[in-house]
Amino acid sequence: MKCIKQKNSFAIVKSLGMTYSQIAMSIQKLLEDGYLEYDDDDTIILTELGSNSVNDYDKNSDDREQKWIHPQYSKYSAPLDPSIIIIPKRLK
Repeated sequence: MKCIKQKNSFAIVKSLGMTYSQIAMSIQKLLEDGYLEYDDDDTIILTELGSNSVNDYDKNSDDREQKWIHPQYSKYSAPLDPSIIIIPKRLK
């Protein structure tokens, strides 16, 4: 829906791994659910419901991105002191 709102190409969605048939089925489902509609020029546009849905997603996207992957604090190590010099082993 964001591609349609911003009038972008579906190449962005295609680059995420969706096939053309999956994109077409998603558009059909969004049309049936009332998020999209055709205008007078047979262009797919967002309905008010679709626009509100995209806006709600944008408002909450910061929270989603932070909660999507939980930080694994046990894998972090303390940074080295800048005064430490590390000499790599010589490869033969």
